[in-house]
Amino acid sequence: MPGQRQLIGNSFSVILGRLTQGVTSFIITAAIARSLGSQALGQYLIGFTYYFIFMSIIAQGFRTLFIRELSRNPSDAPICLVSGTLLQLVASLIGYILLCITIFLFPYSDETSIVCYIIGLAIIPFSLSNIPEAIMQAQEKMHLIAISTVPIYILRVGSIIWAMELGFQINQIALIFVLSETLILLIEWVLVLRLVQPNWRINWRFIRQTTGSVRTFLALFAIDVLNSRRQLLILSVFGSEALVGLFGGILQFMMPFDIVNQGVLNAVFPRLSKAASSGGNGLRRPVEQLLEVSLCLAVPYVIGLFFIGKELLALVYQNREFADTSIPLSLVAISLIVIALCSPLSQALVAGGLERINLREVIVNALIGGIISIVLISRYQLIGAALTPIITASISLGQFAYSVHVRLFQVNLWAVIRRPLFVGGFMLLVFMGLQQLEQDVLLKAAMATGLYSLLIIGMGIHLLGGPNIVLAKLLTKYQKS
Repeated sequence: MPGQRQLIGNSFSVILGRLTQGVTSFIITAAIARSLGSQALGQYLIGFTYYFIFMSIIAQGFRTLFIRELSRNPSDAPICLVSGTLLQLVASLIGYILLCITIFLFPYSDETSIVCYIIGLAIIPFSLSNIPEAIMQAQEKMHLIAISTVPIYILRVGSIIWAMELGFQINQIALIFVLSETLILLIEWVLVLRLVQPNWRINWRFIRQTTGSVRTFLALFAIDVLNSRRQLLILSVFGSEALVGLFGGILQFMMPFDIVNQGVLNAVFPRLSKAASSGGNGLRRPVEQLLEVSLCLAVPYVIGLFFIGKELLALVYQNREFADTSIPLSLVAISLIVIALCSPLSQALVAGGLERINLREVIVNALIGGIISIVLISRYQLIGAALTPIITASISLGQFAYSVHVRLFQVNLWAVIRRPLFVGGFMLLVFMGLQQLEQDVLLKAAMATGLYSLLIIGMGIHLLGGPNIVLAKLLTKYQKS
């Protein structure tokens, strides 16, 4: 029970942080679209896309490696805190220089380039904050990450909205983003120093070993992030800043699923790494449960976007340009179901030390997906960008499913899909019923969310043995306390 409570607490902390980040990002996107227009939003999203690409290449590979190794060897935390920070600082400076060179070589306007240069500065504080966050996550103290990030995310969105009301333009908005990431770094260092006594000597052996071990992760995240942001990049070259703004507005609606799904995966990953030490059979049950949870999140969400997506677009952006993108929104939403199957299988391979398979997957996906993206986007523009995620995610799923089956274990498919099918059928009936009501879209969404929550709670009680057993356990726990 203590372990389950800790897992639930960690999952909640990660989801809270991701949810706050996603909601504030969503609000910022909508606010820029309303106040400054699709052109300015496109400039902001292009800058953020390049920041995200180089940040992921420079930082995420180190972070994943540090979490895995510190979960297995917690005593290395003092060395990692100092020597790992030095390594990340050098890597982040290299990353920012490469970002500037890339922007200079592409045919963007001077205004767009300046936005990219400013937002790109956030690579440095974000990369450095990965070290304390990796230590906190490896020690399963995710609540400290939430404490240091959630208030700053809220402060960021308030500052940006206030700045736009005062007449500030997109360059100043970009600078606020950089300053907020720097503040998060300072808070996390204060918190991590309460957990770990730093070893202030530079451990060159640790740096050499880490540099050698991280190469696969760097390549993996480099190709993976290019795949994930490929549509925006190609749209920025073959289309315009306005098209980037429209597609970026669509992608914001994928954020709620991504936040919750990734939050659960990140919280469970340290335990998957430990379970992997007993071989593939030790991973089978937790991975099947992750697949089931991911599908129970994705299927109802996709159904909801099919029914009320157009109304949500009109409500959030209050702009006819965005309201007319309901068809691309539905197409992108379909890919979430495939992604829900890919993510746990990918995590299982990394936890099992088979990250080279993930690297092979992203290389194949980059080659095939890149060609498909260029053909579809250059020909069909926004519709082409929306079709691409379905195709590329399906290619990834085939590779992950085969590799897990051959190298780790055989997934019990019926055990994975039976509850998601039931949940999806229930929510389909709910939305069909709600469509018959002449109600505000927010009320429809709230009613659907409430019924979904009741269904999930009911299923949870059933899995625990029924209401009588759950009530008896709660009474026993209350009497002991």
